[in-house]
Amino acid sequence: MSIIAVKGVPQKWSLMNVVKILAKTIAGNFEALNFQNGKGKSAGKNKTCYLRLSEKLDPVRVVEKINSNVFPKQFRPFALIPDHVPDIPLAVKPRKIPTKLRRALLISDEKEPEKVMALTNDEIMMELQLIDNLPFDKVQQACNKYSERIIKKIVKQVVNKHFIPQKTGYYKLRETLAPFLRRFQAGRMNRSERMYNLLRFDVPPSHYAAIMAMDGTVLNGAKLVIRPSDLPMYKLSNSILSASLDADVQDEEMKPEQLVEWNEDM
Repeated sequence: MSIIAVKGVPQKWSLMNVVKILAKTIAGNFEALNFQNGKGKSAGKNKTCYLRLSEKLDPVRVVEKINSNVFPKQFRPFALIPDHVPDIPLAVKPRKIPTKLRRALLISDEKEPEKVMALTNDEIMMELQLIDNLPFDKVQQACNKYSERIIKKIVKQVVNKHFIPQKTGYYKLRETLAPFLRRFQAGRMNRSERMYNLLRFDVPPSHYAAIMAMDGTVLNGAKLVIRPSDLPMYKLSNSILSASLDADVQDEEMKPEQLVEWNEDM
């Protein structure tokens, strides 16, 4: 990750102010670390903010975009790549782009592949259980089946060089569900970033029965499946999880011994 400095930040501004005004210009993930007070004539008026950029961002290009962009009159920044980062304390809570703003700007959330797979797997399992209430072994079997198919498809596309990168991490917003949900005063709506068809929201108790009665409604050719959040979900006990982990550890310990015996036979 690269660190750049942005000079000319008004003294009254917070880290979040800087993040929000620069998010559209940078068009990628970054983090505001802390401020350093200005020197000389601008000591009492402006300060310098240090940003840590995502590995996917080119710091030179980001600096050029900030310096060439037009901002409100009270903010005339000058960005640069510092020769050395001063030894200033890190803010108690460095600021990132708020989730709502990040989604509006179509900036994808960067997570490690392991986290993405784990979160996606959890959401697939949840969807399968809520919609059809499958037995747990069937849910696990279906999840593994489709996980393997997805992985094989991606590998095939990459190997055949037909894998086309998508610039945006989100689908275009569709106003199909908005009028429907407004009828029930839905709030705190959150669409999954990995499974586009999975939408969570809250409704007032007075509208609960009405929206549950809309299960199976066809809207613009799509069938709505509506489920309450209090359905019983399968959850493995701690004893089963610990036993599974112990078995994995034993397998790892046995592998070197098996290799030694095989080599001796050869």
